[in-house]
Amino acid sequence: MAAGIVAASGCGQVERGGRGFARAVPGASVQVTAREYGFTPARIDLARAGRLRFVVRNVGSLPHDLRLRDERGRELGGTPAFERGSRTVTFVLRPGRYTYYCSIGDHEQLGMRGVLVVRTR
Repeated sequence: MAAGIVAASGCGQVERGGRGFARAVPGASVQVTAREYGFTPARIDLARAGRLRFVVRNVGSLPHDLRLRDERGRELGGTPAFERGSRTVTFVLRPGRYTYYCSIGDHEQLGMRGVLVVRTR
């Protein structure tokens, strides 16, 4: 079971950075909303190592993607860039700290990133 948080629209203002928190267990799906320039939730905790499916919904006006990198900076894959709609990607994860981010242009530098922590138990 996973908890997802949906972003609230902000009267046309561009908000930088993400917000919100979700907990998940291996085998679950977590809903991630992409917008200019952040992800909701901005932090995900996975109870222990295992499979996690990201369901990424782009509600922004620009194309976005979701990529994942490990603590060493190695990219582990992600979704293709897309406008509006949803894409999914599944990872098999070990304990550790990961960063999910949008790799398009300077989106990550503008705040479009989040933290995924995979617990040891």
